[in-house]
Amino acid sequence: MTTVIIYLGGGKYRVKTDLDWSIMPSNRKVDVLSTAVKDSDWYTDGGEYGRQTWTIDDPFTGKETDHANYTSASNKWERQSNAYGVAMNLKNDEYTGRYNRRVERLDLYMYYTVTPRNSPSRIDAFGDYAHQETSISVTPSISWSGVSLSVSPSSKFTYQSNTQASLSF
Repeated sequence: MTTVIIYLGGGKYRVKTDLDWSIMPSNRKVDVLSTAVKDSDWYTDGGEYGRQTWTIDDPFTGKETDHANYTSASNKWERQSNAYGVAMNLKNDEYTGRYNRRVERLDLYMYYTVTPRNSPSRIDAFGDYAHQETSISVTPSISWSGVSLSVSPSSKFTYQSNTQASLSF
């Protein structure tokens, strides 16, 4: 998992977190990917977008890649003054009635725009990921304590240690 900060111009920045599954998790339900910004000198400014891309191995047609987009109009987003998170239903293997099509790779990312309130000297962004560990899907409730992601019911999720990006000016 990585978190990056990209200057867009006009004082705006994009904060982005991405995560790649190279070994498929046994449970693929609704997971949460988020990015939070530290400090009250910054505010979220829309521009949210997320994508889940997967590669499926079909024994007859070979490898196929497809994706699901999460635009700002999606109801999968949770927004707070310093953080955005998106709930993504991870792609599962498919059974065609005759054979299995197995997911070999999952790549997830999300980003949004932040704008300074004052004249900050730096920006700190923190990426978090919560993976659902249950075989029966639950709809997560998403919140943050400072820059730390919190998902409930918490007993149903494991957390990836957060990643951090910092930029001083």
